[in-house]
Amino acid sequence: MRTLLIESSPGVGLEAAYELVAAGHEVLRCQPEGAQSFPCTDLTSPGSCPLHGVDQVDVALVTRAARDLEPTTAEAGVTCALRAGVPVTVLGHPSARNPYAGWSEAATCSDPVQACMAAVDSAREAIVAPLRQEVVRMVTAAGGVVDDGQIDVVMQRADGRVHLEVIVPKDLPVGDETIATHVHSIFRDRATGDFRTVDVAVTHHD
Repeated sequence: MRTLLIESSPGVGLEAAYELVAAGHEVLRCQPEGAQSFPCTDLTSPGSCPLHGVDQVDVALVTRAARDLEPTTAEAGVTCALRAGVPVTVLGHPSARNPYAGWSEAATCSDPVQACMAAVDSAREAIVAPLRQEVVRMVTAAGGVVDDGQIDVVMQRADGRVHLEVIVPKDLPVGDETIATHVHSIFRDRATGDFRTVDVAVTHHD
């Protein structure tokens, strides 16, 4: 997993970075480690921002010092991540409030790896839930009976491509091509981030 590490103060995220790398994450930053909070790498090397392009990061992890109750200049990347549609999760001292509440995932543990995984899962569910609901709506409108629990949508992203697998029961009154077309349209309307191609495949379970 590609993770953008954002620190409220220099050095706050060192331990988190170590744990992420140990778990196999690729850790990226808005600035070289130890550099000033301005300028970011994309200003000094245009096109290098890890929030854009086909290699967009999967999640942004914000590590906050207990003394930093308000956003600091070093956290400017949070706004960029939110605008790019990248899920953001925030770690910090239990007594420190999350200044990004309502815009980010509140970490329920101190483990940066678990926090990142939870944020990615939550963001993915927010995307696929409307897709499942659209399939249920289509089947119901066609006189069929199906519920949300019988539909699954698996989303994978790699190399600038998004692949959606819609898993549905057999013998629905709606054709696979129609389902794929509607799911593709809903995804395109709601999705954020950089991707070149969206593929949709419909498969069946008993």
